[in-house]
Amino acid sequence: MTWTSTIAFVPSFNSHGKRDVTGAFLPEAKKFLAEVGGEGQVELHRFDNRLKMSHRAEQVLDILASYETQRRKMLCVAFFCHGYKSGIQAGFRSSGRAKNVEELAAAIAAITGKGPIVPLYCCSTAASPARGAAGGDGGFADELRDHLCAEGAVNCRVDAHTTVAHTTKNPYVRRFEGQGSPIGGTGGQYLITPKSKLWKKWRAALRGPARFHFPWWDTGLVPDKIAW
Repeated sequence: MTWTSTIAFVPSFNSHGKRDVTGAFLPEAKKFLAEVGGEGQVELHRFDNRLKMSHRAEQVLDILASYETQRRKMLCVAFFCHGYKSGIQAGFRSSGRAKNVEELAAAIAAITGKGPIVPLYCCSTAASPARGAAGGDGGFADELRDHLCAEGAVNCRVDAHTTVAHTTKNPYVRRFEGQGSPIGGTGGQYLITPKSKLWKKWRAALRGPARFHFPWWDTGLVPDKIAW
């Protein structure tokens, strides 16, 4: 069995009139992989964002399935793309008739085991589509965590953004953890509470390598990591 530390998914083409891929998603994904793993331990994959959403999801699922077929295991599956409260640009949805987040969760769990790290460098995925829901409950990141737990990845960790901002420097990060539960949980918690005494240091840290490393930091250690 071969271990690959981390893989990242990025869209292939810029949105019309923008440089969202070549100016943000792709270079940030490459920096992320350079920071978190050595040669042979990280891999970058592209999905065709010109296709229908369902076909994008099929591409991602096929890539993940290829790791299982080759008996290759990994620790981290990251996404660098646009996000929404109920989905990501890679073709996955957590609500409605097109809901397929459970398929993504099953594919990730099959190649990672009980404790996958899943950073969603995608806007709004840690927010809830329901007004007043606690901690992003019912949003894409929350649903992904819950389905990962249901697939046996009970120690999973999903980090995601609550707002629209830069793909990696956005400080509004919530963490959704499995914590050994077979059914998931209710929402997540901010890694650093907005406007708290560490907020300025957190924002400053995210301008450097910390924006790529925080998914590996245990929740309780995040304040210590940035309080220098």
